[in-house]
Amino acid sequence: MKLNTNNIDKITKYIFVKTNLERANLCLVFGTKDLRICRTIMELWCKNFFKYLVVSGGINRYTGEIEAIKIKEKLIDDGIPEQDVITEEEATNTGENVVFSKRIIEEKIGLKNIRSIIAVGKIHAGRRYLMTLERHFPKDVKKMLAVYNEFETPICRWFENKEFADRVLKEWQVIPEYLGKGWIAEIEE
Repeated sequence: MKLNTNNIDKITKYIFVKTNLERANLCLVFGTKDLRICRTIMELWCKNFFKYLVVSGGINRYTGEIEAIKIKEKLIDDGIPEQDVITEEEATNTGENVVFSKRIIEEKIGLKNIRSIIAVGKIHAGRRYLMTLERHFPKDVKKMLAVYNEFETPICRWFENKEFADRVLKEWQVIPEYLGKGWIAEIEE
């Protein structure tokens, strides 16, 4: 796709979703090998933004390590009590993060106790996180987003950083495909 001012603006407005954050029942972390995600989780935890914490992520194809375990270890090192971090250790993609975590949430917390969720993950995939939650959780469950930017480039200049632009453009391409397959649901803004 050749980028110009018009489609850059359109992509930026669509991909980079912002939600107001308020205290939630659940913080659901989408796994990654990048432990910088822990800074965002710790900020939320220190401000008492959630009651329950579920970290989801199976074996990372690049490191061979279980993402949820690595994130949990870092969070414990940073001060979150071990018993406060619930892990889901099988998921290999965003859909599995939500579906597999839902089972654990039902078992350990009870889905009826979840009225609001803060999704935590990478900046370029934020919309897809919310769309996946929208597909798998009831409409009356409030869905919020707290992302971290793994790039040194600010959002308004994503298109100037090749790796950032590649990730954003991939999201732009896969979202319609995933919608068509029923894996995600559109969100209201």
